[in-house]
Amino acid sequence: MNKLLKTACTKRILFSKAMPIFSFGILLMMFSCAGNQQKEEATAEAGENQAPLILQYLEETGDVINAEAAPFLVNAAEINERLVANNILVIDLRSPAEFIKGHIPNAENVVPEQIIEFFEKKIDPGAFERIYLVCPNAHMSTYVVGLLRFMGHENTFALRFGMSAWNSQIGDHYWMAAISDRMENRLETQPHQKNEPGTLPFIYTGETEPFLMLRSRIKEVLQYGMDDLFISNIEVFRNPESYYIVNYWPENLYNMGHIPGAIQYDPKKSLRSDTELNTLPTDKPVVIYCYTGQNAGLVTGFLRIMGYEAYGLKYGANSFIHESIKSLFADRPGRFFIREHIQEFPLEGKADQKTDETEKPQNNIREETLSVEGGC
Repeated sequence: MNKLLKTACTKRILFSKAMPIFSFGILLMMFSCAGNQQKEEATAEAGENQAPLILQYLEETGDVINAEAAPFLVNAAEINERLVANNILVIDLRSPAEFIKGHIPNAENVVPEQIIEFFEKKIDPGAFERIYLVCPNAHMSTYVVGLLRFMGHENTFALRFGMSAWNSQIGDHYWMAAISDRMENRLETQPHQKNEPGTLPFIYTGETEPFLMLRSRIKEVLQYGMDDLFISNIEVFRNPESYYIVNYWPENLYNMGHIPGAIQYDPKKSLRSDTELNTLPTDKPVVIYCYTGQNAGLVTGFLRIMGYEAYGLKYGANSFIHESIKSLFADRPGRFFIREHIQEFPLEGKADQKTDETEKPQNNIREETLSVEGGC
């Protein structure tokens, strides 16, 4: 018997003489109970789930994601016409490097994580008739507009299709590069059932008033960047089983064809406390797709506040069945993007601002009202 083994045996004999013999199972149970007690104490210290309180507050103060005008889009022409007014503000959410290359005249550059401080300390938001938020494709801008409207800033709007609709210098690199029909033959028509109702995600902010709870959550979700919030159609089609895919369209369109495995949710009706919000999983990523990704931006912000791991599908169905969407909604140009949407309005910044008027696309696109079934 080597020295180490002899020492171990001696200690075991001394232990057995000094104390009653405990079975291995009892020892395991003791450690398990101690662990459970620590978890319970941690939960008690954290407090009760505040998600229901935040949800109730949101539904009682505007129910923003279910509002008729959601996701609160305006066309580039409106902003261009109002630039001479002294009661509007344009906020560009892009990085300073992107902003300086070319931006809407007199726009303010504020990155998303600083937007709350900007609204609370730098400006008087209520002094402006309208505040327009812009980004390259209207994904991040609809996301942020939703968060601001949750806080009561009802004069905030997003530029439809983002800066892509303002000038081709941006549009060519974003919306025009994103539209495709690559998944036209990959859709399915088989319907899929929603999850059984469950509980909301657990949220605890440390605040005691609903508005402050909401503000705390909004400040937290504003720390996420574009790559944290939006996902490509390629990833979703490649791994559909990895996500709970929400088809945010009316049921009749869902039945015509959808992403494999997607579950249909009625726009502006289904994500409420008294409908089907609690059918979303708390243990699996949720991907929301609409026609353009703009309504998905708004919904993603709402679900992030509520504690879900939510993602919007970049450019929506336009990114994989563009021609079908264009054909289906020929009279609803807000649901698809084409080059004629690009207005070639001027940019300020270091970029070349000269535009050949002879090459400017003719704008024959009918102006669309903000009230649109299904969102985008």
